[in-house]
Amino acid sequence: MLKAYADASASVQQVWTVLADVTSWPEQLSTFTSVTQVEGDGLVEGARYRVRQPGLPPATYEVLELTDGESFTWSAASPGITTTATHVVTAGANGARLELGIEWRGLLARPVALLAARRTARMIELEARTFARLAEQG
Repeated sequence: MLKAYADASASVQQVWTVLADVTSWPEQLSTFTSVTQVEGDGLVEGARYRVRQPGLPPATYEVLELTDGESFTWSAASPGITTTATHVVTAGANGARLELGIEWRGLLARPVALLAARRTARMIELEARTFARLAEQG
């Protein structure tokens, strides 16, 4: 699993507020073109989102687990591969700590990881830093 971390001087709630507003990610992050909810009402277990990212095929992510105010995990399946992303906010030494993770499983997981790991690591590092900065800005 690839992971990225960012510390914020903001509170856990402030970071969560930015992180949980998934449909606004494209306005804040160059790593997302669009995030559109296609099922569910807000960020809840079972909600589904159509996600478009530069250079990647569109994917539909389903929220598998949610602990409101703390974390969520969503997953997208396509032939030969399932992508699972985790988003966790915890209390840090001087505010909040954000952990983002991504994992690929399935027949194509290894080739995808070999081809995409470096780019994906850079993307989630940028996302973690951006979420932390946005939370600090209020």
